[in-house]
Amino acid sequence: MEELKAAVRVEMYAAELTDLRFGGESLRGKCPIHQGENCSSFAVYPERQRWHCFRCGEGGDVVDLCQAVENHAELWTAMR
Repeated sequence: MEELKAAVRVEMYAAELTDLRFGGESLRGKCPIHQGENCSSFAVYPERQRWHCFRCGEGGDVVDLCQAVENHAELWTAMR
């Protein structure tokens, strides 16, 4: 799984899902999981390769984001 995470950067995947803008140490945008109206509810931290939704408190790495956005029941299906 670490090889996959190294190959797919979270900010690149997130940018395919929502418009991101710089906001200090993070990139901010609308949450691609909830499709809300708040342009700052979703944060991506490129240095740490993590993301966080301030609306629901979910967060994680690129695989966790894929699982949440694409509604995978199991983590291994998101990895595929």
